[in-house]
Amino acid sequence: MVFLHGMCGHALGYAQSFQWNAAKKGTLIAPQGDRSCGGPWSSWSKDIDALDARIVATFRSLGDAGPIDDIVLIGYSQGATRAEAMARQWPERYTRLILIAVGRREASATPSQGARDLDGVGEPRLA
Repeated sequence: MVFLHGMCGHALGYAQSFQWNAAKKGTLIAPQGDRSCGGPWSSWSKDIDALDARIVATFRSLGDAGPIDDIVLIGYSQGATRAEAMARQWPERYTRLILIAVGRREASATPSQGARDLDGVGEPRLA
């Protein structure tokens, strides 16, 4: 699982809020945004290639030797926009999305773009 925080946020607090439940399901990584907002806070650039490379490198450094695929990608606010773009670019890698506070529009991922239902029943749900 990967969590992407919102604009001028900090990944650690979010990851700590659900670390125990996430650990029951697998590995959770929560990278910090790549554009400083000052102090410990950061946002995301639009460079999803670099973000994908960071995510893959993190899983590799944790000992994941197999294909890096079938990842649950959780995005909050600005992180949700990056998560959605990444799922479109690499549908085989980012197969499950949880999008929180995306904004005033609806998320655009569809089953034909590789999104899967988290509980295995029915259509993909985008939050």
